[in-house]
Amino acid sequence: MALKFPLDLDQSNYPFILFTPYEWITDGKRTQTPVIKKNSQPPERSIALPLPTNGLMESFDYNWDEAENLQIGTGASAALKFLKNQLQAQVGEIFQYTQYQVGKMMNDFASLAYGGVGFRDFTFEFSMIPNNESEAQAISDIILEFKRNSLPDYTNSFIAYPNFYTINTFFPQIDVSLIKFKDLVITNLTCNYFPDSLVTIFRTGQPIKIDLSITVKELDKQRRGDY
Repeated sequence: MALKFPLDLDQSNYPFILFTPYEWITDGKRTQTPVIKKNSQPPERSIALPLPTNGLMESFDYNWDEAENLQIGTGASAALKFLKNQLQAQVGEIFQYTQYQVGKMMNDFASLAYGGVGFRDFTFEFSMIPNNESEAQAISDIILEFKRNSLPDYTNSFIAYPNFYTINTFFPQIDVSLIKFKDLVITNLTCNYFPDSLVTIFRTGQPIKIDLSITVKELDKQRRGDY
């Protein structure tokens, strides 16, 4: 691990999270859409950090939306919907008042319609306090590497995609995989160089504390076969 904080992270028994960048490669023979190729960035550019201070969380968005007339046949559904719309258009408030008087309304046969899953995103927060100037420089190098990999490149009339990441968590002496991350891109990178409102720096110019927040989004949706 060439980029890590703290510098003795690989010598400790503390769990850590590993970010490894890869380049997008364009398959010009078939399509101009970038495709993933995982052997284009040297592994020494990986970044290892302790587990985030905000914990290690995952969330799944299951989209179920309310829909009417799903529990009856197509023909009957269309007929009932047409009748209801015609009554409301022609008599308006009288139609609603009549329903109120009898204490009943037309059955809308409401149910839930499945709308798929969303792309998962994660936010990792790190509070980094270097013990010396060497660790302060390591933090600066890590932030610079995140910036380089999360920004695009401009060539003539085209914009080259930012790099994407693989993320893995490691628990020394324990074989466990809590979250199955798919390939991800950085959607937000926030650095607070003076989180305590105290402007204190080393002689080399690096702050004595930096708060780093990284938000990433998976490039592929989760599916049943992933588990």
